[in-house]
Amino acid sequence: MRKKIITILFISINAVFAGNPYFPLELGNRWTYQSRFLISVNTYTETVIEEKTYGQESYFVLDNFRLQTSVPLRAEGQKVVTFVDGVKYLMYDFTADVGTGWNAPDPPKLMMGRMSLVSKSDSILVPAGAFFNCFHFHHSFSGNVYYDEWFAPGVGIVKKNSRLLSGLIESVLVDHQVATAVQDEPTEGLSGYRLYGNYPNPFNSSTTVAFEAPWGENVSIQVLDCTGRIVANLLDGTCKEGVHQVVWNPPDQNSGVYLIRMYCRRFTQTWKAVLQK
Repeated sequence: MRKKIITILFISINAVFAGNPYFPLELGNRWTYQSRFLISVNTYTETVIEEKTYGQESYFVLDNFRLQTSVPLRAEGQKVVTFVDGVKYLMYDFTADVGTGWNAPDPPKLMMGRMSLVSKSDSILVPAGAFFNCFHFHHSFSGNVYYDEWFAPGVGIVKKNSRLLSGLIESVLVDHQVATAVQDEPTEGLSGYRLYGNYPNPFNSSTTVAFEAPWGENVSIQVLDCTGRIVANLLDGTCKEGVHQVVWNPPDQNSGVYLIRMYCRRFTQTWKAVLQK
């Protein structure tokens, strides 16, 4: 049997920070990770346990952020800040350009380091699922100590590598329970609509296509050949608000260029697919 390989390339709009936040901070939100250090494997949970006021502003407190306790974090639009020893610091900036850096502390220790945005488009496969257009932040300190953290839309941190004096700790998301704030009515334009891409890529049997729909509207995802003929309907129906996934397993298509198209009210986005047998 001949193998088929499909490569999905982004060809329309750039990813934007809209709809569900990349770090949803709401009371009760919970993330469960599996961490590996040398041959030791452990499971731990981070939970937003309370809301407190610091400097006359409201912060959400995570009980196990970076394997520590009682770290306050606050979302300010497309940025996340922390408050340590009476001072507010910028932690994550989702509006930053790739390669941009700024000073930021490690909140549990108030050890100052340099935060930088490495990427806005990483694909991450972890036990909790496949995630696309992930923001990758690198937080470095002296002595070869650093954190690498990957944020997925509507989920939060899905993967993190912590390089400490004792060695490298690798953590991946295995489960999450996340609720995000919902607006009273939909915004106009492209806000919250997004076609993320596929994972794995390339693949030889099937691939998962992820997309986001914010308002429960009817969504259509189709595959078209180079003449515009529809060769596959991956979805045509109403979706709940959030990030969703559909699987494409092309059985009979010939080698060539295809388009994956998502469209719904006020929104259309297309990706290029190259099938190689």
